[in-house]
Amino acid sequence: MSNFSIRRQQIRYQDFILFPLFVLLQYFSPLFAEQYLPFILKKVLKYHVTPEVQTLLFNTVMLISQLVIVLLFIFLTRDFIFNHFQYRWIELRHYIKKIIIVYILWSSFIWIYQKAVPLAILDIQNYNFILSLLTIGVFTPIVEEILFRHLLIGELGKKWGYLTMSIVSVFLFGIAHFLHFQSIWTFLPFILGGITLTYVYLTSNRNLLVSITLHILINAVSHILNSI
Repeated sequence: MSNFSIRRQQIRYQDFILFPLFVLLQYFSPLFAEQYLPFILKKVLKYHVTPEVQTLLFNTVMLISQLVIVLLFIFLTRDFIFNHFQYRWIELRHYIKKIIIVYILWSSFIWIYQKAVPLAILDIQNYNFILSLLTIGVFTPIVEEILFRHLLIGELGKKWGYLTMSIVSVFLFGIAHFLHFQSIWTFLPFILGGITLTYVYLTSNRNLLVSITLHILINAVSHILNSI
């Protein structure tokens, strides 16, 4: 039976607490790091925050926020996550070739696309390269794949169908990156990114590690190249 039509097991609705937590941390953490924390340091400790320190605060707070989501996910799924992870990890090696091919195709498209349409670039000075690489290149992909692939498609797909929830996931994945939009043209690469990650997720029998690996590859390499 197709991955698009399989319906099995009960939806783990308790895991969806991660979504409001994600919204809360994703959008209030930067505000806290960039405005309130510097204000507190200045008022209480009489310490003036430099741009370098502010970038450090931002990356640190974002990393902590992402760790909270990942650790909560592990706690919520503690009854099966480790055995499931071991099984999926063994499966992962069968999809390495697909991950590399899809990454090359994705990178080629973005390279060509950038020649015609200048894409938005995050205005973050990487004074703390390793910390920002962990945040953008590693934990952001993990968190987003848990939410947009595992929960929206893997869980809700049990009831509403994997194809339907894949379409919803791609659209919401694009909307979640709305802060980077300068025009409709900067929206399209995020939609394509959502389609690409959803494709490898579905065609690997919904192996979350496969989409996480591709997502980390895309984000980490892009971050490294933008920092050179």
